[in-house]
Amino acid sequence: MKPLSMPAAGCEHPLELLDACHERILRFAEMIPKIGRHVAAKGVDEEVRQAALSVIRYFDGAGARHHIDEEQDLFPALLRCAPPEELGVLQRLVRRLRQDHRELDALWSAMRVRLQRLAEGTETPLDAYAADAFVEHYHRHIALEETELLPLANRLLDGAAVAAMGASMAARRGVVLKTAS
Repeated sequence: MKPLSMPAAGCEHPLELLDACHERILRFAEMIPKIGRHVAAKGVDEEVRQAALSVIRYFDGAGARHHIDEEQDLFPALLRCAPPEELGVLQRLVRRLRQDHRELDALWSAMRVRLQRLAEGTETPLDAYAADAFVEHYHRHIALEETELLPLANRLLDGAAVAAMGASMAARRGVVLKTAS
């Protein structure tokens, strides 16, 4: 149940950072049903408590920043750069992804309460349906971003737009970007 560490893309490459975050989001989301199965089989133990804390830390931190990065940086940049003939399609895609973010945030809020109880050592079953719904919603959402959103971003955003996104994302994280010498 312990998450593996993996190298992270930096804010110097914001589109790659967003893409790399998808894999981590799915890994942490998929830990939730595993936690539930462990609790059902063995009860709440230190492994469950640590895994629950790990998932909470991820979704409260990097997972939340991912949605903010998209909402405040990527979506506006794409909408500014889209050619008129693609703007309608892009607007519909952004509306759908924003709605997904609201739904995922609501699912996370409910799941966080359950995981917090487990992290505190409270013997409570984890709702398997809710855990699976959370994971499935993220799989669908990320698939849409990877098949439609990120390819559009790679095609439409110029170097200046990407650099501005990276600078904003770095500032949000308190990171100083390396400058080319």
